[in-house]
Amino acid sequence: SQSQSQSRGGVWDASQLRPPSQEPRPPSRGRADAAEKRQKYFADLARRQHARESQELRERLSRRAESEMDQNDPRRSSPPRPATPPEVRQRREMAREREEQREEMERRKREMLKQPMTAADRERELVQAEMAANARRLSQQTIESANARANAADPSLAALSPRSRQQKLYLRDLEEQMRRRPPDGGGVSTGAIAGRRAPSYVPPDDGLDRKTQLEVLRRQRRERASQAEAAATRAAMDRQAREDKANEERARMARERAEQWERRKDAESEALGRMQREEQRRLATQRPAGAAVRRDVDHEGEFDPRNPPRHGRRAAAPRLSEYPYDTRQQQYQQHQGRSMEEEDEREAHARHQHAMQQRAYAQRQQHEQQQGGGGGGGGDSRREQLLRQMQGRQMRPPQGGGQQHHQQHDDGGGRDDEEMEYRRQMYARQQRAEQMEQMERQSRGGGGCGDFVPSRAFQGPRPGYVFKSGDRGTGYYADMVSARQRSREGGDDARGAREESDRRRAQQSQQSQEEEYHMRRRQQMQEEMRRAEHETQRRGHHHGGGAGMAAASKENYSQHGAQGGAYNSGAYNSAAEEMKRARERMTSHADQRGEAPARYGRRAAHPPGHGQGLRAY
Repeated sequence: SQSQSQSRGGVWDASQLRPPSQEPRPPSRGRADAAEKRQKYFADLARRQHARESQELRERLSRRAESEMDQNDPRRSSPPRPATPPEVRQRREMAREREEQREEMERRKREMLKQPMTAADRERELVQAEMAANARRLSQQTIESANARANAADPSLAALSPRSRQQKLYLRDLEEQMRRRPPDGGGVSTGAIAGRRAPSYVPPDDGLDRKTQLEVLRRQRRERASQAEAAATRAAMDRQAREDKANEERARMARERAEQWERRKDAESEALGRMQREEQRRLATQRPAGAAVRRDVDHEGEFDPRNPPRHGRRAAAPRLSEYPYDTRQQQYQQHQGRSMEEEDEREAHARHQHAMQQRAYAQRQQHEQQQGGGGGGGGDSRREQLLRQMQGRQMRPPQGGGQQHHQQHDDGGGRDDEEMEYRRQMYARQQRAEQMEQMERQSRGGGGCGDFVPSRAFQGPRPGYVFKSGDRGTGYYADMVSARQRSREGGDDARGAREESDRRRAQQSQQSQEEEYHMRRRQQMQEEMRRAEHETQRRGHHHGGGAGMAAASKENYSQHGAQGGAYNSGAYNSAAEEMKRARERMTSHADQRGEAPARYGRRAAHPPGHGQGLRAY
């Protein structure tokens, strides 16, 4: 123990570590002692365990006896057990009967399968059964009447048991018959004694000659036959009745099933209605779509355990179980207020930006005018007209947030012929591309209808189609993007060709070149705008400005300068921004598959400077 305490105390010397061979062993007697002790210990353990178990058993038995006494105790307040309600019992009995019937049917079917049975067979079986029953009844009656007579004749028989009495009578009868037997050894009723049929003997006392006996027998046989016939008829009749009953039962079941189905359908549609109503109510009480709350951050800015962080989803709908109702409401209201302020700020910012851009642009234009001025009178006025148009186009913000409903822009000063020509070319090219696509589609066949080919599985890429499951089921949908892409490439080709011819043309004066530049520039812009408008229409995602905004024409702008209608939409940033965005949209690969979910509003719809991240915190 000393060395132990030393080692525990942290002092350690090598003498503590002895190799095992040198370890001193206790003397052998000690070992024997230990063994004995161990044995004693185990015996003791077993005894104790046994005692414990027997004790438990005794307790359990006494407990059970007590509980039984309790149960049998007449003073016990609760009834011994609830009686089975009669309808339940009835149900159980019916079920049991049905089960038995089913088993019977099964057995019958098995027999039938073993040996096919015709209707005649069945009939015959019935008749035989009936006859046997009749015979039994008849013999019983005969025996009983004989017994009664015998009893009346000698009362010593009445004391016997019915079985021995019958035996005695039978013997006596036999003797009688043997006595009355004609000397030739023949006899009518010996068959009965030999057990070939039910004993149909003539009672001994009427001394009938053989002929009368035969007649009696014949009459009995006739009666028996007619009885059997009646029985067969009866059997047929009640079989019919049984079948009718079964049919009626079946009909009733069917009726009940139909009613049940009706009831269930009603209940289901009712439940559906209720669910829809609840859904509508929930949508009505939900947070408005614009307000994205970071759901994993509490309003005090710390982690809220009731509201675990959700990763990988943009704006989850609020879980309605989260806070009690009123706090949720006021949470929305407060949030709404915040986001409104944000909107205002953002709008102010956008307006400011736009104004700055406009000013810069106007200055640049002026500068260019001063630089290029003085070359040729007529050309100059032409260029000024172009500039004016261009400026007008630049000054008005993209209408309704870049959503012109195929609006013809009236640029004052009418389009020049070349541009009209260019537009016409573009249009014709697009038409041609679409026609080609149509023809391709028809030649491919592909399930008849042009813009959708139903198909269960992806069967390899088809040019001009996307495989997706859309509103007409799964299959190949003609994607409009590719058609538009094609026509657009065509347009680019046309422009390239025209530029080539321009280059071939002799160099013109600086002034006319400049004019050309401005016109090109305007065309480019118009085309960009047209594309953007196409895109927004295709997306079907509309910003604030409606048709009213789009209809705001040039006069409106001149009347109330910068306060034109589209300013109130708050959804645009500036024409340049819009164009940049349009270009991005052209090239983003998700759109070329024709399926970009416009579900939560696009990323592009967020203002330029702010990410989607932590918004108001």
